Amino acid sequence: VSDEFNGVNRDSKGVVRPRLKRAFSLATAIGENARSRVWLGVHWDFDAVQGGILGGLVAELAYAAMGSPTAGATTPAPRAAAEMAPLPLTPGRRDPHR
Repeated sequence: VSDEFNGVNRDSKGVVRPRLKRAFSLATAIGENARSRVWLGVHWDFDAVQGGILGGLVAELAYAAMGSPTAGATTPAPRAAAEMAPLPLTPGRRDPHR
């Protein structure tokens, strides 16, 4: 839930801003976070992709070492990084791998 659009805060005219929330998967959240870091100018596209892959590998290692947090689960955790959609290049930036 947004800090601004939470159903409590008001705009400059005193109108309550609606509560905005959406349901999405962990893979979607990872992808949106990666894109936001690129758009913010903190990372490059390849940083976002490789960070998602590395995070997925760390999660797999943790899962292998500690198991599932759900009792009786026997299926491995999904690879969220593999599900992340490719990032479009930000205008004005070059892909350093080309």
